[in-house]
Amino acid sequence: MQGTAPHLLDSATALVATLRRREVRSVDVTRAFLDRIERGNHLVRCVTRLEADSALRQAAAADRLADAGGPLGPLHGLPMTLKDAYPVAGSRTTFGLPHL
Repeated sequence: MQGTAPHLLDSATALVATLRRREVRSVDVTRAFLDRIERGNHLVRCVTRLEADSALRQAAAADRLADAGGPLGPLHGLPMTLKDAYPVAGSRTTFGLPHL
């Protein structure tokens, strides 16, 4: 199935519903958000560490699970960002402090 362009201004609820109906794929949504970050992050600098490859791998895994009819969580396939104050395995936690 070929995904359509996601509506990035839709609510998370609307995007998840679109993903559930398989009208768009998680990889498509993730790429759209990555493109938006690339275009505008230099202006707002809200994303300090972007893990695009990991995000795309996880999105592809989410699509495969959905395609296989696997159990899906309430936000399955929806990309998200985390503040770097939350400890995440394999990532540095800096609390936004440049010296960390």
